[in-house]
Amino acid sequence: MKTISFFLILALIVGCNSEETQYVISGSFKNKQAKDWIYLIYPDVKTGHADSAEIIDGRFEFSDLVEVPEMYYLSYNPNISQEAFGFFLEPSELKITIDPSDWTDGSTISGGPINDEFFRMEEELANAYSTKSFEIRETYPPSQEENRKSYNRLMLNLRDSIATIRKDYTWNNPDSPISLIYLNNFYHKLPLEELGKILNRIPENMQQTSLYERVEIYYELSIDQKDSRKHVSFKDEVAIMNELPMGSSIIGTLVSRNPNKVLYIDIWGTWCGPCKQEFPHSNRLHEMVDTSNVAFIYLCAASEEESWRAMIEDEKLSGQHYFLDRDLERALFKEIGG
Repeated sequence: MKTISFFLILALIVGCNSEETQYVISGSFKNKQAKDWIYLIYPDVKTGHADSAEIIDGRFEFSDLVEVPEMYYLSYNPNISQEAFGFFLEPSELKITIDPSDWTDGSTISGGPINDEFFRMEEELANAYSTKSFEIRETYPPSQEENRKSYNRLMLNLRDSIATIRKDYTWNNPDSPISLIYLNNFYHKLPLEELGKILNRIPENMQQTSLYERVEIYYELSIDQKDSRKHVSFKDEVAIMNELPMGSSIIGTLVSRNPNKVLYIDIWGTWCGPCKQEFPHSNRLHEMVDTSNVAFIYLCAASEEESWRAMIEDEKLSGQHYFLDRDLERALFKEIGG
């Protein structure tokens, strides 16, 4: 009798835990779907997909257990692609409608408190940004040269204010999975001390998520590199700059990407002998200063991309490297009066 009672109690406990962690996704399409299968995909730092479902009469369903809510994706592609809808996989009955013509902005979800809060906040922020940016554009039309500085400054302030709202939410709601999404948008811009304080506020169960692991790896590497005066490999900070936010300047964009830092900007070309002679001095300077306060930025212009990549490989330059295409090259020289 005692044995039977034990198994009954155990079954009740397991059943209760399953109800607390179970999710059910009931999905449909706004328009006729183009594929016969849809995939539930792990967060983007993982590979492969978590589950798949056949689409029958325009409908699909997923169900399983989830211990910690985290951002997942639905897509026709078993690996994350541009055509994907991101949402929080949380213990709830989720109703999702996919818009195959606009997966990101056209799809909708309801039924889960975390998703409801996240998409409500993002809609409010998007509406506020749209309204204010329209007012700025109307007051200072960027097509008129005399307005561009005011327009760029106000738009930068607007973007900063939106970022501050997300940052404040992260600090005030460390136990919310939404905070990890926001933190992943700005963690690399924070001083290490501030980032460490935020990470310490996040509860242990959320520290098992892929988004937390990404930030934690960055933080630990940065601490090690700061202590040893070694720095992230320059290969991790190489990019082709071929577009800017509307109305933004190149220098303004670099300032916004490196808040509260002194910018050391080197404009060079692969064909420029004197430029290359300065690289050893730049490397020594990079080792001498605290890079949490100084950003080393190298803008390559009037050069071929292949030669640029080969040269920064050979020179082992630490810092942020950007290759400017022809349009931005002209914009840069116009901006600095060159």
